[in-house]
Amino acid sequence: MASVLTINKRSPFGKSEVTILFLFTIFLLTQFFRTTETSIALAKIDGFLIGGIFVLVLSNHALRAYGKDFLITFISVGIIFLVATIIYKFNYGFWDRLVRYFVNGPIVFGWMMSIMALASLFVFFEGRGRRFLAAYVVFALSVVWSGSKGPLIALAISTLYFLIKSRKIGSTFAFLLAAPFSFVSLLEFGLLPERLMVFQRVIEGSYREFDHGSIGIRATMLGEAIDIFLQNPVFGVGIANWSHYSQQTYLSSFGFIYPHNFFGEVLSEFGVVGMIFVVCIFAFIWTNGNVLSKTFAVFAMVALMFTGDISYWRFLVFFPLSMSRIVARGW
Repeated sequence: MASVLTINKRSPFGKSEVTILFLFTIFLLTQFFRTTETSIALAKIDGFLIGGIFVLVLSNHALRAYGKDFLITFISVGIIFLVATIIYKFNYGFWDRLVRYFVNGPIVFGWMMSIMALASLFVFFEGRGRRFLAAYVVFALSVVWSGSKGPLIALAISTLYFLIKSRKIGSTFAFLLAAPFSFVSLLEFGLLPERLMVFQRVIEGSYREFDHGSIGIRATMLGEAIDIFLQNPVFGVGIANWSHYSQQTYLSSFGFIYPHNFFGEVLSEFGVVGMIFVVCIFAFIWTNGNVLSKTFAVFAMVALMFTGDISYWRFLVFFPLSMSRIVARGW
């Protein structure tokens, strides 16, 4: 990893940034020797190290070589992917969330569509045409279609952040009006997935027993992560060991092997030392990125509070990281 980033002469990363990523990788590898779940630990490291560095280097090169034109092509590929997903779902179960969204599960599909939506919004405000505003709406509706609450909340918050950060006052008010209106309209026409009806029940105070499976159980898992961290605050309990140290044994019967909260996972498995690395990476994005990379970072931070482990850094964190310092060099 260090070699790839160092020999890339046009890389935005200096020796200090490469050193941080390299030390974090070494830290993960040392944590591997503490694991009780070898296959899960390897999958996490593979997703972070192999997938993450691939996304980082490839995206950064493409953005530097082609600038905003790369984003337009990126969005076009997203449209093609969405069409393929719709065709697949029509054949195997359009509204059935248990049927994969082409090659992805519903949450990852929701993440991908959200990233496409935010990229479309950015390109629209860069004056590239109203078709990109339409693309944002289509991608946002695709997130609703996935029935995934986390990606939808993250998309709403990151969209609002983007509009405020870009000083689009009129668009901000329009979004604040359009979002609840769209929700009510989809609800009235029966187009809102059942899983998203929980928002209405929370507002009405009519939280039901079956909502525990998606809300209450996440709170339980996060509580377990905090308890584990408090008992092992410095280095955590080791990568992929959260389920091994959890006192709520019934969670494993549901197949939960990580706390479905990225920050809870980092604190419980990697401790304060691991969280320092995470803060450094987000701080680098925040101090060296443009409004789009920061918006992606906001989306990642919110989305990862609901599910996902360190393997999902490959596109939720490394993609905005790839945009760092590009604007300062004329992008």
